[in-house]
Amino acid sequence: MGSRGNAGDALVLTGFPGDAGAFILAEEARDALLSRFSDAYLRRTRDVLGHLCPDTALEVLARFGARTEMLRDGGIFAALFRFSEADRVGFTVSLRAVPLHQETVEICNELDINPYKLYSAGCILAAVADGDGALSALHAAGIPASRIGTVEAGCRKNIVNGTRTRCLERPGKDPLVMLGLAPGRRAGMKDPGDRGTCGSRIRGGRSRDCGTRAMTGCAAEGGRDEA
Repeated sequence: MGSRGNAGDALVLTGFPGDAGAFILAEEARDALLSRFSDAYLRRTRDVLGHLCPDTALEVLARFGARTEMLRDGGIFAALFRFSEADRVGFTVSLRAVPLHQETVEICNELDINPYKLYSAGCILAAVADGDGALSALHAAGIPASRIGTVEAGCRKNIVNGTRTRCLERPGKDPLVMLGLAPGRRAGMKDPGDRGTCGSRIRGGRSRDCGTRAMTGCAAEGGRDEA
């Protein structure tokens, strides 16, 4: 976990949130998704898991004294909330800086799920004083990483989406948990985030800024939640 986050620290994110959850959805909701996507397209959710390198990323971040928070149930929103509450700091995060793979966005849109709340094993949120140095070191190690915001004094949890800013509330249950699909909750289901070393290069995955469609909320939480 490392030291506490401090005001002025950069918030760095490794990996692509929601990829692990999208893989599970593509496997477990395949019949429903095949009405919209080809089988080959759904198989690409396995290909994009090749970027998961949590052990290597943690080693790099440790060199910079980073405070780290592993993503898991609840995705990037839950990780941000846990970090803020534990360290008693606020933050400002730009959703447009949070990278999402196209496959994850489209599967979430089809199933009315918020990708920012989706299971994201293998990704890491880090608060680090030398954000530029940490990003350079991560990229040199072949790890996709982005600066998504800044730690701030106080307790406000600011989520910026274009010209709109809102305060992040305590996230509800992960959509996979609501559907009974979370790894470890069903016999024989392997956690796709349990990968200590890098897989192959991403094949066919495309990252993009999340537009308004990708901001749709989780139907399992009782309707759409605009970010």
